[in-house]
Amino acid sequence: KLILLDSLLQETYQDISNMSRMNDVIIRSYREQDHERVREILGNGLLENSHWMINYRMMFNPRQESFWYQVIFGVLFYFISQSFVYFIIFEIIFQLVLLFYTAFLYRDYVWNCMATDMGDKALKYWTGRGEKEAGFYVAEYNGRVVGTVSFIKVNEETMEVFRFSVDKTVRSLGIAQKLENHILEVGKSIGYKKVHLNTSHSQVAAVKFYQKLGYTEVRRVYEEKIWFCSIIGFKVVYFSKELL
Repeated sequence: KLILLDSLLQETYQDISNMSRMNDVIIRSYREQDHERVREILGNGLLENSHWMINYRMMFNPRQESFWYQVIFGVLFYFISQSFVYFIIFEIIFQLVLLFYTAFLYRDYVWNCMATDMGDKALKYWTGRGEKEAGFYVAEYNGRVVGTVSFIKVNEETMEVFRFSVDKTVRSLGIAQKLENHILEVGKSIGYKKVHLNTSHSQVAAVKFYQKLGYTEVRRVYEEKIWFCSIIGFKVVYFSKELL
């Protein structure tokens, strides 16, 4: 009983501590001096998912079509070559190519983001359309930018959320929740009735987080713009949520 009581007290203390820290988190509009830090947070957050082990697990999940595509390719090559040695060599090379290509996709996406909408200090893509059309916000903790989120107008009733990322060193403080609350309040104040967002299926933590926040998965499809995506199993998960 003493051990259980001690555990409960520790959990209560941790919750109170986190709530206290949450009060120190400020959500505000983006400023030009935030540019370098914002790019760092987004880049690091995206590149976390290019780790080869994440990609490996995704590609070799029997529940994914990509797994069976690779089985078919392997069997075909074995029957064509009629050599177990050549088959092993082929498989090693083929898997390495897939792994490197998958990692490259994430890095290419980061490079593209940094060169386009995140390229200029003013972030005009997000800040130059008018407050009802788009916006970019940051979370500040102890005077340091630790999170980002943005939105853009889809139509008169719908907004879409982008660039949602939090520094991994402070993810236990509920900053992502506070960012999401803020962006939804912005949407409501403008008059939007629905919010859309998407992520890659390999970002398992993000998928679970959006589900926890009450987003409904609309569809999970291969990214049409990515060549070879069905082989590497690269899918985009689309979410939607009503603004009540």
